[in-house]
Amino acid sequence: MANVSFLAVSSELGKELPKCWPEDSGDLSSILVLGGGSRPYVFLTARVHPGESNASWVMKGTLEFLVSSDPIAELLRKCFIFKIVPMLNPDGVIHGNLRCSLSGDDLNRQWLTPSSQLHPTIYHAKGLLYYLRSIGRAPLVFCDYHGHSQKKNVFLYGCSIKETLWQAGCMVDTAVVTEDVGYRTLPKILDKVAPAFVMNSCSFLVEKSRASTARVVVWKEMGVLRSYTMESTYCSCSHGLYRGLQLGTKELEEMGSKFCLGLLILHLKSLPCSKELMAQAALLLDLEEEITDRAQRCNLFIFHTVSRVRSASGKARN
Repeated sequence: MANVSFLAVSSELGKELPKCWPEDSGDLSSILVLGGGSRPYVFLTARVHPGESNASWVMKGTLEFLVSSDPIAELLRKCFIFKIVPMLNPDGVIHGNLRCSLSGDDLNRQWLTPSSQLHPTIYHAKGLLYYLRSIGRAPLVFCDYHGHSQKKNVFLYGCSIKETLWQAGCMVDTAVVTEDVGYRTLPKILDKVAPAFVMNSCSFLVEKSRASTARVVVWKEMGVLRSYTMESTYCSCSHGLYRGLQLGTKELEEMGSKFCLGLLILHLKSLPCSKELMAQAALLLDLEEEITDRAQRCNLFIFHTVSRVRSASGKARN
C-alpha cells in the first residue's frame, strides 16, 4: 500500500503532537505541528476520487503558492496553520481506478465509520481532526478538493440546516432554528477574487446520500461551520473571464492560489487582527487587485484576438 504524504505549513517550527492513534498507525502517529499559539487551523484534502485529476492541479496551485516567497503567502503562514493531505487515495490513483480504493470502496462515503485496515487514510485524517477538536482547535476551514464531470465552473458544496429545510419545503421558525451564516462568506469572497469560481453554482444542502462524505461528517461531528467540497469542472465556465473556455492546468492552478487569497480575506473579515496585520494585508491586497486587473485585461485581449482570428479563418474557408 502506498504511503500518504501529509504536510503541515506555517511560519515557524513547533513541537510534535502526542500520539493519538493506535501503534499500527504508521507515519501518521507522530506529526510535526509547524507553528502554534492561537492561530486557526485550515485542513485541506484532495484526490479521494482517483479519476478527478483536476483536483490535484488545484492542490498543486495551493501548495506552490503557500510555500512561495509571495508576500501574501508569507502572511498566510503567519495567520494560519495548514494541515494538508494532497492525495487521500494514492493506491486508486496508481492503479488507475475511477472512484474506488483497492478495497473497492468509495472513500468519500466512509467518513462515518472508517476502518483502520480498509480505509486507513480516512481513518487517520478523521483521527487528526478529532484530536484538533479535543484540544479546542477545530479547523476554521475544511475543504476537500474534487472534480465535477457535469457542472461547469468551480464552486463549493457547503452545509446549512436552514437551506436544507427550505429546499425540502419545510417551515423554518427562525426563533427556534438559529444558524451562523458565516459558511457563505468564503464562497462570496472567491466569487470576487477567482475568475473560474461562480457563487451561483454553489449549494449548501445536506442530502441524506451525502451523510457519510467528508464535508458533512466534518461539519456535523467536528462542528466545523466552513466545511466544504470544492468542485472544479472537467469542462468550461459559463460566467466571467473564462466563459466558454475549457479550463486547463494553468487555470486550475490559479484557482488553488486564489483559494489561498480567499482564506486571507476571510481571516480579515471573520477574526480579530492586529493593526499591523490589517495594514500589511490591506497594502498587499491592493497590489494583488491591481495585478489581477492587469492580468484579466491581458487575458481578455488574448481571448478576443483568438476569437477574431478563428472567425476570420472560418469565413476564409467558407
